[in-house]
Amino acid sequence: FRFNESPIDLLRRATEVGATQRTLCREWKDWFTRTAMPAVRVPDFNMSSVSQAT
Repeated sequence: FRFNESPIDLLRRATEVGATQRTLCREWKDWFTRTAMPAVRVPDFNMSSVSQAT
């Protein structure tokens, strides 16, 4: 999956942010094990959408 929105626009639209928690970084496996991220609520966010990519 990929999302087609700007990360900056997503942060601008955030309505709630939780406490930062240690997370599992799935994409980097063992190379990047120390990750932290808060839960973020963004209205109207879609994980996947139609794009013009070919």
